[in-house]
Amino acid sequence: MPSYKIIDVPENENPVVTINNLNLIAEDEVHLIIHENSAFFTHPAYCELLKREADFLGKNLKVFLPAKVKSDLFEKCGIFVERIDLSGESSASNRQTIEHKKIVDISQPQFTFSEIEDLAGDKALTESIEQPNEIEIDKNQEKEINQFLQKSKEIKDKSYFMMPKEQPFYRRNLYLIGAALFLILGYWVFNYLPQAKIVLVSTRNDYQFNLSFRVDKNATTYDIENKIIPGGKVEPINFSKTFEFPIIASKNIKEKAKGKIIMYNLQNEAQSLVKGTRLEASNGKIYNLNSAITIPAGSQIETEISASNPGAEYNLSCSADKPCDFKIFLWKDIPKGKRVYGQAKENISGGLIGEGKILTATDYQQAKEKAEAQWKKEGVDELKQRLISDAQILDEKAISFNIKEIKSDISIGQVADKFKLFIRGEISTIAVLDSDIKEFINKIVQKALSDNRQVYPDKIQITYKNISVNPTDGIMDVDAEIIAEIGYKFDENTIKKEIAGKSRAEIKQYLNDLVKAGEITGGSKVFLWPPYIAQSIPNDFKRITVEVR
Repeated sequence: MPSYKIIDVPENENPVVTINNLNLIAEDEVHLIIHENSAFFTHPAYCELLKREADFLGKNLKVFLPAKVKSDLFEKCGIFVERIDLSGESSASNRQTIEHKKIVDISQPQFTFSEIEDLAGDKALTESIEQPNEIEIDKNQEKEINQFLQKSKEIKDKSYFMMPKEQPFYRRNLYLIGAALFLILGYWVFNYLPQAKIVLVSTRNDYQFNLSFRVDKNATTYDIENKIIPGGKVEPINFSKTFEFPIIASKNIKEKAKGKIIMYNLQNEAQSLVKGTRLEASNGKIYNLNSAITIPAGSQIETEISASNPGAEYNLSCSADKPCDFKIFLWKDIPKGKRVYGQAKENISGGLIGEGKILTATDYQQAKEKAEAQWKKEGVDELKQRLISDAQILDEKAISFNIKEIKSDISIGQVADKFKLFIRGEISTIAVLDSDIKEFINKIVQKALSDNRQVYPDKIQITYKNISVNPTDGIMDVDAEIIAEIGYKFDENTIKKEIAGKSRAEIKQYLNDLVKAGEITGGSKVFLWPPYIAQSIPNDFKRITVEVR
């Protein structure tokens, strides 16, 4: 069984002394008791040096720490840590009972104070006791310790313990990396070089023709023979808009103020009022009912009134928040006048004597035409927003407008500075997808061309000449002028077979022949890679790229 040494390290001892003293211990295992105020806790370098020295000497190291002291400095260095109680009066007995072994401090006398007093008569012994820290060492050992102390001082001045830097992987394995790169380069050159790319710019021409076709909501696919495209009616949308116009015409007039009034009946029986019934407003002016009315019991009814005389003084500013009150003139001073009365929640206006603006039939008709045109324009914009992104309306002739209501807030002949027109109606159309039209035309043109020609769908231009719409059946007949861009079609594998293995001079002649035949333009090019090294087109098709523009 291996022997071990227990050492109680004094709190004021330099850690370097403790580390050096490991060299003086003969036992295979060393147990150090470190106190909470020990200098070992001042820098992680001391713990690292302690572990490295123990490993170098081949000694198993164990550290005993008080319970409240952190152990991470020692554990990070790989030192085994145990906890003991070193506090209070029991510390001495605790130290003596650890592992049933007497604790010995190698840097202090290995005796208690009582033993020193008993042996005071022995001069040789007392001299050795008076010099407890002196250790006989030779000059070589003294030199090594001085070097170690100097190195420890340098390490203590650093912010952390620096381990020797390890050389980077690429430096340690430079030759191996170089060989691997050489093999990779050789494999890539063998498998991928040389390479060639040929760019053929096809000669393009315009193909112009007239086309008549039908958009049918019942069609599900293209009908090339009958020239039918799937499309159809868009469900009508309800669209309403209010427009405001100034009144231009004016003349000398005597006009009575007019407006709407709500008559209330709080009685238990119906109340009838004759046309012309006089009403007194809160301003003291008299107004008349324009027609006879009957107000149901406990109810109300809306009717129109006019001022008893022309003039601007009869104009009243009324609103829902501040209504104008009206009393029946004959009943204003009796209780019945409080149960049957009127209120105006809109302005009473139009009263004027002198020069004033008046809505004429001509002004009304002109405003109506402008309002209808604007309503259609904004309605089309609203309809387009509801279409799917690719759908389009070929022409406004394909749009159906159904105006259901037009009304003005004032009547012709009424005095006012401006008036409003309200328009409500339905808008519908027959729409078709733009991609469907281009694909349809592409098929029509391609059918008329030879096998070595092709159409470029993104270059098709369409001019619509005539459109007739049947919204009910969801059919739209279209006459259009088409300009399609066409070019020569090249097969990639055929081109590779024709150019494989050709030299630079041969491939130049090959391109010149295609230009003379009118199939390609002078913008066609051949690229060989690497430049100045590759002198011919490779035979391997995988190394040839064909691009047709």
